[in-house]
Amino acid sequence: GGKLGERVSALRGAAFSCELVLPQARPWSPDCPALYAVEVCVSEPGSSRVLDIARERFGIRTLAWSARGLFVNGCETLLRGGCIHHDNGPLGACSFAEAERRRVAKLKSLGFNALRMAHNPASGALLDACDELGMFVLDEAWDTWMSPKSAHDYAGEFLDHFDADLSRMVRRDYNHPSVIMYSIGNEVADPIATRGLEVERLMVRLVHALDQTRPVTCGFNLTMMVMEKLGSGWYADADEGKAAGEAAPANDAPRGSLLFNLS
Repeated sequence: GGKLGERVSALRGAAFSCELVLPQARPWSPDCPALYAVEVCVSEPGSSRVLDIARERFGIRTLAWSARGLFVNGCETLLRGGCIHHDNGPLGACSFAEAERRRVAKLKSLGFNALRMAHNPASGALLDACDELGMFVLDEAWDTWMSPKSAHDYAGEFLDHFDADLSRMVRRDYNHPSVIMYSIGNEVADPIATRGLEVERLMVRLVHALDQTRPVTCGFNLTMMVMEKLGSGWYADADEGKAAGEAAPANDAPRGSLLFNLS
């Protein structure tokens, strides 16, 4: 871990605990998305002066996983879902509560019970809609680690910020009962190398230090990993050495993001 490991340890932070009693509380589930609200006031010691107020909504449910499967509230649960991206079609990248609720409601009406947030942290409005309507969430952090997929993407900042960014996502989303799993990457090739495995272990350790109640997964693509090992990345548009606006040779077959978009 070295310095990166020290940063992960430092980000665990301090916490305090208290007991909250909810008589006759109902467990949250897709069939019964029961939610509760709590208000926490921080006062100045020895004074009634309120320094800060936090209001949070949450649900109560149990989660267990093993080789036998995934169990929510003690019941074996199969995930029937798909990936959704952060945009809302013609509305663009902005997140509107009404649009997010409409999207989740339509997907649930089609038989979905789970959504994977591809491939970045979901908006608060989207998670709120999943809480309210009863939709399981695979909460994904990002699409890129150290190996770039396009010029000037997050890969150039990853090692400097991944621990703080991942911590913010887990802490923000901790009380959303719809979130049942975290993903630390999508189609990343970095774990083919020792350095990538080291960073992967650090991320898993950080997430579990902040939240021991949910599993951590990652999306791997073996073809991309083999190409990375051979020194030929899948994403041709990640080549920083290309001159700005330089056109590809006419006989070049589309690769990377362009290939996916044309398919």
